[in-house]
Parts: sequence; structure tokens; C-alpha cells
Amino acid sequence: MHPRRYETLILLAPDLSPPNLEAFKAKVEGILSEGGAKIVRFEDWGRRTLAYPVNKEFHGQYVIYDFQGQPAVEAELKRNLKIHESVFKHLTLVLDYKFTDDRFEAERERLLAKSLKKEAEEQARAAQLEEAREEGREGREGREGREGREGREGREGREGREGREGREGRDRDRDRGGRGGRDRDRDRDRGGQQARAATGPPSPKTPEVTVKAAESAPESGPEAEDKTAEAVPVTASAPEAEDKAAGTAPATEPTPEAEAMAAETAPVASPEAEAKSADGEPGTEG
Repeated sequence: MHPRRYETLILLAPDLSPPNLEAFKAKVEGILSEGGAKIVRFEDWGRRTLAYPVNKEFHGQYVIYDFQGQPAVEAELKRNLKIHESVFKHLTLVLDYKFTDDRFEAERERLLAKSLKKEAEEQARAAQLEEAREEGREGREGREGREGREGREGREGREGREGREGREGRDRDRDRGGRGGRDRDRDRDRGGQQARAATGPPSPKTPEVTVKAAESAPESGPEAEDKTAEAVPVTASAPEAEDKAAGTAPATEPTPEAEAMAAETAPVASPEAEAKSADGEPGTEG
């Protein structure tokens, strides 16, 4: 009877520890080797989520055995899997009913080449990732360096611009202060000119006026009293003054026209006023 190619999928408990898993794998391989079977490949899919709960569990561990053997070996494996406490379910498929040794060796070579190709692809992918990581690191370092240089240049430019603006502002303030001082001086000069124009030019004093003013200043003391007494003129008596005034005043006679005008303009007293005047005046005795 030709050997067959079997593929067995086994669902294990999710809480199976790595030592217990290694012990289970050793037991299965022992059963296969005792029955004269040859393992083509072994895959460990690890812990996965189940589509529906099995034994009240929603997760499980999957392992796959691909082997060459007789139907008796496959039956013995099923019997051991049914009684094992860590096995939830198992399923066995027949992939080839005439899986001779030549086919076994060809399949082993194909799987080996496939595994080597997969490993080479993984290594190339890892190298690409490392290269991309290095490029990213270099690009990041270059970008950081460029940003640092740009930041320093921008900061230096900003500081230089701020310093230049500060100097220009100080110079501008100083110029404005100088202009303000010149404006104040000009306004003060203009105010002085306006004040002088309003009051008029000062009268110059000559030395002669100063001397006269000094001579005309009153003196104090006994000597000043004597000088004052000497300077007071002696006035004549009243009769002599009257005579002098009469002698000096010119005698004028009224003209007929003046007498007529005086008579016309003189007020005429009424009889009542004369009576009142006569009653009101007190009698005078001679």
C-alpha cells in the first residue's frame, strides 16, 4: 500500500504554556516516528480568536502537521488527540494518496527553497527598513541641522534687525530731542522778541541825566534841612500879593454887545420865587 500525505490541524487550549506546548509537540512527533511516518512540515500559528466559542473559550492555539505515512499512523494519531486534555478539536485531510518517497524528497526541496526565499525576502525587507530608517535618521538630522541653522540665522538676523532698529530709534529720539531743544530755543527767542516789541525799545540813559538825577536826589540830615530852608522862597503878605495880582492883571472893560447878550441870557425870577425867597431868608440886622 502506498503511503499517503496527511495534513492535521490541531486546536489547543489558549492557556497552554510554552513548556506544555513543547511536551505536546514531542509526544505527537513520537507517535509519528513510531508508526514510520515522515514529517514534511510543521507550522505554529499561535494564539488566535475563534469564530465561535469552543469549550467556553473564545481563543485557541493552532498547530499544523504535514506528514507522510500509512493509514494506521493517522488512526493512532487521532486516538491520542481525542484523549488529550489540551486538544479542543482536530481535523485531518488527505493531500495525496500516492505520496511516494520521490515526491516526498521533491516536496521537501520545494519547501526548503520556499523557506530560503522567504527568509531572503525577510532579510531584504529588514535591510530596506533599516536603510529607510537610516535615511530617515539622516534626513531628520539634516532637517534638524538645517532648521537649527535657519533658526540661528533667523535669530541672529532678528537680533541684528532689532539692534539696528534700536539704534535707529535711539538716533531718531536723539534727533527729535535736538530738534525739540532747537524749537524751544527758537520759541523762547521769538517770545523775547515779541515782548520787546510790545514794551518798546528801552530809553538810553546818558551820563548827564544820571548826574542830574543824582544831584536832584533829596539829602537827609541837618545839612539837607538847612538846604531846604534856604531853598524855600519867602512869600509876601496877603495885601502885597493882592497888589501885585492887581498890578499884573490887565483891566478890561465890557463892550455894549457883551452887556446886551448878558442881559438876554440872565434868568428872570418869577414873583412866587421872589416871595418864597423873601419869606425863607432870615432878616439881617445892620
